[in-house]
Formats: sequence, C-alpha cells, structure tokens
Amino acid sequence: MLRHCGINITVYLFVFIHVFARAMTVLDKDRSYPYSVFLDTQKKLNFSWNVDYTRQKVEIKLGTDIPGTMTFGVGFSDYGEIKNADFAVFWTSSKGVHHFQDMYTDEHSILHSDKKQDYYLRRAHTGRHHVILELSRKFETCDKYDYQLDGGTTHIVYFMSSEVNENSISGRLNVSYQEHGLQRVQLLKPEVRKTPLPKDTWTFEVTAPNIGVPSSETTYWWYTAKLPPLNMKHHIVKYEGIIQAGHENLVHHMEVFHCEVASNEIIRYYNGPGLSEGKPTELEACRKVIGAWAMGASAMVLPEEAGFPLGGQNYSRYVLLEVHYNNVEQKSGMVDASGIRFYVTSTLRRYDAGIMELGLEYTNKMAIPPRQELFSLTGYCIEECTKVGLPYGGIYVYASQLHTHLTGRRVYTKHVRYGKELPELNRDNHYSPHFQEIRRLTRPVHVLPGDALVTTCEDRTLEKANATIGGFAITDEMCVNYIHYYPLTNLEVCKSSVSTRALQKFFSFMNQWDVDKTSPNKGDRDNYQSIRWTPLTTVLLKTLYKTAPIAMQCNQSDGTRFSCWYIRCWYIFSVGIFSVVIFSVLIFSVGLFSVGIFNVSIFGVGILSELVYIQCCVGIFSAGIFSVGIFSVGIFSVVICSVLIFSVGLFSVGIFSVGILSELIYILYCVVVFSVVIFSVGIFSVGIFSVGIYDVVIFSVGIFSAGIFSVGIFSVVIFSVGIYSVLLY
Repeated sequence: MLRHCGINITVYLFVFIHVFARAMTVLDKDRSYPYSVFLDTQKKLNFSWNVDYTRQKVEIKLGTDIPGTMTFGVGFSDYGEIKNADFAVFWTSSKGVHHFQDMYTDEHSILHSDKKQDYYLRRAHTGRHHVILELSRKFETCDKYDYQLDGGTTHIVYFMSSEVNENSISGRLNVSYQEHGLQRVQLLKPEVRKTPLPKDTWTFEVTAPNIGVPSSETTYWWYTAKLPPLNMKHHIVKYEGIIQAGHENLVHHMEVFHCEVASNEIIRYYNGPGLSEGKPTELEACRKVIGAWAMGASAMVLPEEAGFPLGGQNYSRYVLLEVHYNNVEQKSGMVDASGIRFYVTSTLRRYDAGIMELGLEYTNKMAIPPRQELFSLTGYCIEECTKVGLPYGGIYVYASQLHTHLTGRRVYTKHVRYGKELPELNRDNHYSPHFQEIRRLTRPVHVLPGDALVTTCEDRTLEKANATIGGFAITDEMCVNYIHYYPLTNLEVCKSSVSTRALQKFFSFMNQWDVDKTSPNKGDRDNYQSIRWTPLTTVLLKTLYKTAPIAMQCNQSDGTRFSCWYIRCWYIFSVGIFSVVIFSVLIFSVGLFSVGIFNVSIFGVGILSELVYIQCCVGIFSAGIFSVGIFSVGIFSVVICSVLIFSVGLFSVGIFSVGILSELIYILYCVVVFSVVIFSVGIFSVGIFSVGIYDVVIFSVGIFSAGIFSVGIFSVVIFSVGIYSVLLY
C-alpha cells in the first residue's frame, strides 16, 4: 500500500513538474521586462521590471550574482534612506532552508517582518553563485509599512549580508551595518505607443572625446562639437544615451545643447569642466536642448506628429555636450567616451517640436532659509503671457523635465484655466536632483492661450547654516520645468520672480525691525545672507513671496520680451497693495462691503484675473466671504489687511489687540502705533501720526475731524501710491 501510494505520488509529481516546466517556458517567452538597471557598482544585483496598469501592479525580476546562501533585500524608500524602507528579503537559514519575506526597517535600520505580506513571489531559482527571483507587488497596498508607488522618481534601495541566521532575521539584522546602496528610476513609466521610424532615418552621435574623468565625486564636463552638414531641414525623431561599457554607474546624465548663433559665427573649441572659469563667452548661446539622457532612462521617441527641427539655411552646426559624472568612489584614471545618439529623417512631420521654460527666473532674488524641512518656491507662467505667446489653437505638451539643484525634494506644475485647476501637468513627490530625465507624459496635455502654468519646488535645507540663494552654481538653487511640446511657437521662456521693489522693502523692513545688516547698497545675495534666520523671519519671507507683486519673463526665442500685457495684472497689486481703482470712493460708499460690491464680478477674471486665484484663491473673493462683517483675520493676510483695519467702526480696542490681529500684523504695525491710547477719542492729532508713522498730509487734523470716520475720508487720496510704505512689506 505504501509502495503503491509512493508510485502514484511520484507519477503525479512528475506530471506536475512537467506541466509546470512547460508553463514556465511559455511564461518566459511571453513575459517581458523592458526596463533594467544594475543596483550596485559591481553589477551583482540586476533589477528588471514591467508595469501592468490593468492590474495596477509592477512585476520585478531580480538577478543576483551572489551565493545562494547570502541574505539580500531590495525595496523602496522616500529618498534612498536605508531606514524606514520597504524591503522584499531573501535569506537562507543555517539548515539551508530558503525564505522570502515582505519586511521593513525602522528608524534605526533594523529589519522587521511585515504582518501584511504584499510581495508575491512568482518564481525562484538558486544556485551556488546566483539567485533569480520573479515577484510582483501592487502600486498601493494600504499598508503603512509599504512604499506607495507613483509616476515620479522611485528610489530603489538594497542590502547584501553574509550573516548566517537560524529561523528568523526579524528584529535581529541592522541593515545599516551591511553592504547597501540605492538606484533611482522612474518605476511606473507611462504606456506610450511606439512610433515606427521613417525608412530614411539615419543616425549621428555626439560623444565625449575620451575624457579623463576627474577623481572628484561630482563633475560637469563640457565639450563643443559640430553637427553633420545639413543644407535642408530635417527632424530629430528619437535620441538615446550611449554609455561606455563599465560606466553605467559613473555617467549620471547628459544633455546636448544647440548653440543659437548665425551659421557663419564661430564657437571656440572647449573641452573641460563646465563650472570652471575662463570658458569661451560665446558658450552662453548654447542653451537650447535638443537631446538628453539620465541614468536608467530608455530612448526618447518623439510623438509621430512632431520632430525637433535640425539643419537648413542659416542653422549653426555648433553644439555643446554636457556630461554629469557621479564618481562616488572618487576613482582616478577612468577615461570616458559616452554621449547621445540622434535619429534624424528628412521626412518632415506635421509639426516642429519645441522646448519652453516654466518656473522661476535664474536670479538671486529668490532664497530658501536654512534649517527647513520643506520650503516652497513658486514660479508663474501667467495667463497674460500665454495669451500673447501661444497660437490660437494652443500647444500640446508631451514630455517634461523637472529641474532643481541640490536642495530640491518635490516639484510639480499645476494647470489653471479661467480660475479652475485642471489635472496637473507633471509631479514628482520624491524628486532627486541626481536624476533629471525627460519624461513622456501619459497623454499630451493641451495648453490654450490664457491658461496659467504654476510650478512649485519644495526644498530641504536642514543642514544649511545660511540661506540658499537662487543662481547658476550647483550650490545655488533653481526651480524650472522644461516642457516639450508641439507645434513650435515663439514663446520660449515663461517665468517669474518677486518684484525688485517689494524685495528691497522687505530688506529695509528687516533692517528697521530686526536690526539685520541689510542695506540698499548691498546686492540681493548679501542681503539675504545678512538676515538672522529664525522661524519668524522665515514666515515673513514666505508671506512676501505669497503676496508681493511679481516680475515676468515672457520671452521670445531671440530673448526679447513680448508686449507688456502682463503688467496690467500686477498694477492692480500696486505699491499700496490694492490700487486706487479698486479701493475708490465707490467701494467705500454707503453700501459698505455689500455683496454687490465684493462679488465675483469685481474680484473675478475681469479685474484681478486668474492671478488673484493663484495668490488668494478665487474662493476667498467670492460673494459669500465678502459679505457684511466677514472680514476676519484669516481672510486678509499680513499685507492685505487694509480693509480690515480701515473699515467703518473697527478702530476699537479689541480689533487692535494682539489676540485679534495675528502676530505678524502685531509686528508690522507695532502695538505702540496701534495702542488704545492712539486710537482713543481726540488723539488723531498731527503729532501722533507724524512722518515716522503715517504721512502727515494723510492723517491730518482735517481728515480725522471729530473722531468720525465718514464716507469721504477713505478717498482716493488715502489709498494712493505711497501711503503704505515699508511697513506693508
């Protein structure tokens, strides 16, 4: 009986293995892992993956060149930290039993078994010197210990250990003491239909000329080259990185810039560090990106209806190759010849493609205070600029490259039309300045004239001792989104910065109130670094950026600006914050802040435009909020508090107490100025409202007659330019 059962079990087991092997063979033929990257510099760990959007899961294949007795884990964390990470762990006990577990590390980097096992092992194979695992995981597992996968940058973390364990490693293994590292990829790549290349497509390459890579950790190398002669216009329809064998973890990213000069103009040869002094000045014209690659990126294929224009009459052949080397181990003696390969056709497509810059200007008028977990900087491409810069039918954005320097942690661009927010153009919640690839969007985004594009960067400066200033150096900061679009238009730059006048008033206020060593004789960088940064001064800077007027770069391809339509929006936010036209005698009439006055028609698109939405949100200026008596402290912020203060009958003790007005208003207007004594009956004399506080002409005895704030008092004269001076900022 036992023998009979044994024979049957053997037969059944043989049949099962045979069927399973055939199924696995079919699976191998059908399964595709189109994306692949090595996780470590020794190429012991290969991470390949496929994205299944239908089932909302990612399929992963791990190929390891390590003994099957070793313990290793691969997973994800927010920014590549080994602590608070999500791991799939393979380990072997001292008895030779293999284990696979969903685990996580705590804040001390110690591994723990996850009660909810969300990694599904599909297949495994072990050998003396290798392990192959095929597994899958849902994008979102609803497990607090699991990393939520999204379409932004994903930091893949790993560790390897030779420690031999008994029955469990949970709570025993500290990953930080093991060999570990990280790799960055866009894990959830969009499903984009592959476009076949024209039959007459040919290629050329722009590669580094055997560069001796410096032993420093970070190097930006520049090299000038010439394109092939093209007398007729062509289209670039695809480009891809060419990485020298063995340098997959050395070459971080590359870009090829076209030099926008006349065809007969000569660009001097340069082959050296991009951040060094003494570079040819004409290299400043080499800024138009025609190709780019970043670590882990696949080939960039343009949509079938568009191509980058190349060649033709008066087209310069000069280009600049920039290579970012990330020499973590600071090795010397390495020689590199990596670059970019371009696919070109004379079969022109329907549209020329272009690149537009969104975000903040490259200027030192912006700054990030030190010791910040996340500090937001926002740049505007306002509706007035897109109205004059985009064609009637708009443009289609098919790809995006987000860009900051070293402190950037999160970047996104919002899309606004007629005061309504549409789906975001692009977002990266785990952005890394060391992984800046051009990414295809899931579908082209249609941007129309009159739309606003608002780009926000959130920066971390926890270890900084002083402010990080905007600028070109890698230690400075930027906030930019390079959008790739078609059809080509003349609008190339749509970026903003804080108003110079408002910024100078801020520096002056910091000097008077905080006794900081800011001065009109100093530049913006020196002034920012002269401020003693505290939580309070940080809030003041945030308030300035949120409420101050902005300056716009609405630039054409040749660098000149479009007509000044954009000024109309921001003249409404003039020196007095709300201009004479808004706060006129008509508004302060007998009807006093009625629904009919502060309704959508006044604060809507026609008067304050969508920029009011951006600054204060359309909802704030709705009829319901500006109804009688609803001028609470929360509605008007630090600088937009004039209506609250100067409304009828509001000069009471309670209004000007510290409890009602916020701390910032208390600081800006000073308890001494707005004390009970000053606002008591008959104290509005010329002596009290002297030049040092408010202008004598405005607060004269004639205006404050009989202690009554009559309708005619708050006239155009009071709300004119110059009344609210430095204290407003």
